Amino acid sequence: MPFLEKGLSRSGQLIPDAETGLSRLLYGLKVGRKESGKQGQVQSSSKGGDGYVLRNEALKSDVFWPLSNRKELLQMSREDTKSLIRYLADCGQYDVLILDGDSGWDGRSEGIFDAADAFVWLVEDDISSMHRWGQWMQHMKRTKPDLYESVLDHARFIVNKYRDSVINALPGPDLNLDTAWPY
Repeated sequence: MPFLEKGLSRSGQLIPDAETGLSRLLYGLKVGRKESGKQGQVQSSSKGGDGYVLRNEALKSDVFWPLSNRKELLQMSREDTKSLIRYLADCGQYDVLILDGDSGWDGRSEGIFDAADAFVWLVEDDISSMHRWGQWMQHMKRTKPDLYESVLDHARFIVNKYRDSVINALPGPDLNLDTAWPY
């Protein structure tokens, strides 16, 4: 069970509006795009995240309840992701957006890459994680060279669970670690 779901299930609080918030917001954004006739052109309402998010006091942040219908998550496109990020950035309620992306490659990942001013890519110092990082970056370089360059410009590559030194070799000559975190 993901961290957020653990914390919310322990609280015993049922907040139906917030539990369906992400689903409702995604639907509203998609309808707004269709009505405006422009991909990704959605006006942020004064409502912002209110009514869609839960306040998590432990994190001192607003969070979305995870989508309960996995089909909705799988159907979320690059444009859906960009619209969601744009909406939250433009509503004026947030200084920073933290998105927990997938470890795989899909439209949601590309939407994050497109919309983010900067992002942190966490890599563990183990051979499997380094290999996976290198494989994704090589795939991106081969299939979407413009996106690859953009990721190199905007990403901060960080090794977590750092122990005195990086043991495994970096997976490519143009991939560098920006910093290391012990946790």
